[in-house]
Amino acid sequence: EVISYIATNSQGSPRQALVNLERCAATKTKKEAARSLENVVDEEQVIEFCRFLCQFGKSRPWVKAMDLLGKVGESNCESIRIVTANYIGACLKGAKSDADAVQYLKMLEAFSTPLPLSEQRPALMLAVGRALLAE
Repeated sequence: EVISYIATNSQGSPRQALVNLERCAATKTKKEAARSLENVVDEEQVIEFCRFLCQFGKSRPWVKAMDLLGKVGESNCESIRIVTANYIGACLKGAKSDADAVQYLKMLEAFSTPLPLSEQRPALMLAVGRALLAE
């Protein structure tokens, strides 16, 4: 039922089907999948948030992180986590030094676990805290 819903929602696009599958990885019912897919995030806002997180050696205050997260809105936290993990993974792939690679690995670990449906916002904030303290 969930797979069928994802396929229909992808409108024939294989790439979109993969994105939707990733967004719905933690869902168990069609209703949960629908909720995950209708709460798509503004990726540009999330990318700005990711750039902030990946500024090693610069001040990365909690207040600024929460401000940037607030600009994303009350969107699907799991989608934010997925975009952030993918961004950090891309940064890890292009790391210029072992020290940077270690930082990216610590950050990636903070965003690697799917967020529980019942408490997504607190779990996302915990991941952000772990990423900020990765240094």
